[in-house]
Amino acid sequence: MNRTETADLLHYLAVAYQGRLRFPTGTPSGDDWMILVYRRILRNIPADIALAAADKFISQGTERPPLPGQLAAEARKLVDPRPERTGLEGWEELQRAFARYSPYYQYSEFVECLSEEVRGIVRMIGINTIDNTDPAFMQPRFVKLYEEQQKRTRELDQIMEMQDRLQKGETDKNLLIQSVVEEDKIQN
Repeated sequence: MNRTETADLLHYLAVAYQGRLRFPTGTPSGDDWMILVYRRILRNIPADIALAAADKFISQGTERPPLPGQLAAEARKLVDPRPERTGLEGWEELQRAFARYSPYYQYSEFVECLSEEVRGIVRMIGINTIDNTDPAFMQPRFVKLYEEQQKRTRELDQIMEMQDRLQKGETDKNLLIQSVVEEDKIQN
């Protein structure tokens, strides 16, 4: 999103959340910083998707305006609507695979019917351990590992995104200077 699109989004949110989001703030530097924060977080998101994410928050009747990170997360869900699976769903997938195939005699078919996430957890624990342990004990262990792996994957994705931003050389100061220069060009 560019500076104008970000400012438009903030105006839209300010109208929708009257009294809860003050934009314009009344000071040029306050406006610049607010635009900068939203722009940095929503940088890779098209304006129409960000607006749709804002609409979703507004239509849900949330009392407070969404933070930039909340808007970005909702926009990503709109672009890629695949729901995140829970650990119990992964456990059910594993149990269906055990019911269909023998991990000892039909190993390749067994492994092929598992998703990549479940396959990774099975490798961590081991098929023998899973098969020879009481399901009442193994299920919570599997679910915990699965959900920890999901969390780690999300964190790694966020770290990779931040590294990409840093490699592009986009810092807060550079963006602020760029936005001030753009503003000066528009005024002159």
